[in-house]
Amino acid sequence: MYSCFLLLSLLSIFSNSTTARSYQLTYYGQELILNEHVGNEWAHGVWLNDIPLVKGEPVRLAAGRSYDLAIVAAEQEETYNDQGDESVVLSPALLAQSFPNGEFYLDVKVVEHNGRYAGGVAVWRFYFLLE
Repeated sequence: MYSCFLLLSLLSIFSNSTTARSYQLTYYGQELILNEHVGNEWAHGVWLNDIPLVKGEPVRLAAGRSYDLAIVAAEQEETYNDQGDESVVLSPALLAQSFPNGEFYLDVKVVEHNGRYAGGVAVWRFYFLLE
């Protein structure tokens, strides 16, 4: 009887440890943290596997899958619109890492390529919550 209980306990522990956890990803904001005369009017976008994310709307991530998270920040209303982008693969191993409070961010750097402020840099920070 005891060995049957022990076997069932071990099976329960083993099955729980190998079960992949699902997650919920929320893009919840962005801020301009540096701007060396790059631009004043901006557009940005965030995509998960080429599907646009809407700020504040959580998206479920299936267990055991990898996802491509891509971000773009671009000047608007300029003669020459400069843009920057960043991407990361959200692999199962990366998702299993511990993020403080479930939050993380990605920075996007935009470099001014024309005019008297050529070489100036702007940095946008995009914030995410992983639960």
